[in-house]
Amino acid sequence: MNKKLVTSIIALSIITMPFNVFALEKEESIYSNLNADGTRFKTVVTNHLSSLEGTSIEDTTELKKILNINGKETFTLDNNKLTWTSRGKDIFYQGEFEKELPIETNVKYYLNDKEVTNKELIGASGKVKIEVTLKNTDAHQIDGETLYTPFVVTLGAMLDKNSSNITISNGKAINSGNKFILVGVATPGLYESTNLDNFKEMNKITITFDTKKYKQPTIYTVATPKLIEKNDLEVFNKLDDVYSKVGLLKTNMDAIENGANELESGAQQLLNGTKEINENLNTVKNYMQALTKGTYDLNGGVKQIIAAIDASSASLSDSNMQASLEKLSILKEKNTEAINKLTNTNSTLEETYTTYQLSEKTVEEIMTLPLDKATIKNLITLKNTYEGNNNLIYLLSMNNSAIDTTSKTLMETASTVKTQLSSLRAGLVELENGSNTLYTSSSKITEGINALYQGTNTLMNGTSSLVSGTTTLKSGISTYNKEGISTLVNYANNIQGKTNKLKKLVDLSEQYKGFASNNTNSTTFVSVIK
Repeated sequence: MNKKLVTSIIALSIITMPFNVFALEKEESIYSNLNADGTRFKTVVTNHLSSLEGTSIEDTTELKKILNINGKETFTLDNNKLTWTSRGKDIFYQGEFEKELPIETNVKYYLNDKEVTNKELIGASGKVKIEVTLKNTDAHQIDGETLYTPFVVTLGAMLDKNSSNITISNGKAINSGNKFILVGVATPGLYESTNLDNFKEMNKITITFDTKKYKQPTIYTVATPKLIEKNDLEVFNKLDDVYSKVGLLKTNMDAIENGANELESGAQQLLNGTKEINENLNTVKNYMQALTKGTYDLNGGVKQIIAAIDASSASLSDSNMQASLEKLSILKEKNTEAINKLTNTNSTLEETYTTYQLSEKTVEEIMTLPLDKATIKNLITLKNTYEGNNNLIYLLSMNNSAIDTTSKTLMETASTVKTQLSSLRAGLVELENGSNTLYTSSSKITEGINALYQGTNTLMNGTSSLVSGTTTLKSGISTYNKEGISTLVNYANNIQGKTNKLKKLVDLSEQYKGFASNNTNSTTFVSVIK
C-alpha cells in the first residue's frame, strides 16, 4: 500500500471520529452548489441543536432568512443572538450566508491532454482528465509561522459504463457493475503548514479515464476541520523519551568508534613487534645456516648469533608484552561499557517495542497500522534502534571474545618463544665453549631455529589477520555511525520538530467553532460540482 493511500485511509477514518459532549450540542453543515469550474453560486447552512435543556435555548448565528425545517419551535433574532423556544426535541434550522468558503475549489478539464471547458467535453470521446485543486484560505500566524486549519476533504463521484481505464489520485475507483464509484482524499494546507513532501500533492485530486461519450459526472466534496483527536497526541509524549535515547545512542556509537580506532592501533603495534621478532629470528637462521656449512667464522658467528638472540628476548620483555595486553584490556573494558549502555537503552525502549509487537512486524507491516504517519515513522525508528542495538551488542561481545583469545595466544606463544630462545642461547654458549662438537651441535640448532622461525611466521600471519579484521571493524563502525546513526539522529530531530507543529495544527482544529457562528461542536462542508 503506497504512502498516499495510507494517508487517505487515515483521513477517511478521522471524519467519523466522535466529538466531545457539551450541554448544548451544535452540528453545522454547509451545503454549496459549485459551477463546473469550482466557483460558488449558492450556499445554504443547516444547524442541528441537540442535548437541549430548559424551554429557552440561546444560540449564535450570522445566517439570514432562517427557517425551522423540522419542527414548530419559534425563535427571536437580536443581532447575532438567536433564542429558541424549546420543546425538548432536537431543532433543525437553515439559512443563507454569503461568506466565502475556507476551501477554494478550482476544476480544470482536459481532453487528450488539451485543456478544454466542461461544455466542450459534453458528448466527446477520448482520454479525459479532471483536475480538482483545493486551496486552504484559513491561515493563522502562530509563533512566527503560517499555519492553516487542517481541513480533510473527501471527494466522491460516479462515472457511467462508457468509461474505462479509470484512475484517481489519493483514492480508489470501485466497479459496482454498471457504474464506477470514485473516492479520493485531500488535505489542502497541510503541506504548506508542515513542509513534509508526503503531503505535497495532497491538495489536488486528479481523475483520468477514457470515454466513448462524455457525460458530466456529479462531483461531491465533504470537508471537515478535524485532523486527529487531541488525546491521540499522548503517543508523542511517550516518543519524547525515544528522542533522548537516540541522542544517547549517538554518544555510545562515538565511544564505540573511538574504541575501534584504538583496537586497530594496538593490533598494528602487535604486528610490528611480531615482525621484528621474525626478522631477528631470520637473521639467526641465516647465521646458523652459514655456520653449519662452515662458511662463517666460528667464534665471531656464534657471538653475533647470541647478540641476535638477546635482541629477540628483549623484544619479548614483560614490559613490552604487558603494554600490548593493557591496550587490549582497555579496549575490552570500553566494549563492555558500550554493551551495558546499549543494553540499558534497549531496556527503556522495551515497553513500546513489546506493546506494538515490533519484533513480529516488518517495516511494511508497521506502515499499515491504523496510526498517524508521524507515529508510524517513529515506531519504525524505534524498531531499527532496538534491533540495531542488539546487533551491536552481539558484535561487541564477539569482539571481546576475540580479544581474550588473542591475549591468551600471545602470552602462550611469547612464553614458548622465550623458553626456546633461552634454550637456544644456552646451546650456543656451549657451542662457543666446545668447538669440538661444533658441527653436530650446529646442525641440531639449525633445525630448531627453522622450526622456531616457522612458528613466528604463523604468529605474524595471525597478527596480520587481526590487523586486517580490526581495520575492517573500524571502517564498518565508522560508516555505520556516519551514514546510519547520524542519519537516524537527524531524522529523529526532524520528526520531533514536525510533532510540535502537528500539535499546533490540532489546536487549530480544536479551536474551529464554525463557519456561520462561533459555537459549533462540529462543522461539515458539503459541495456539489455540477
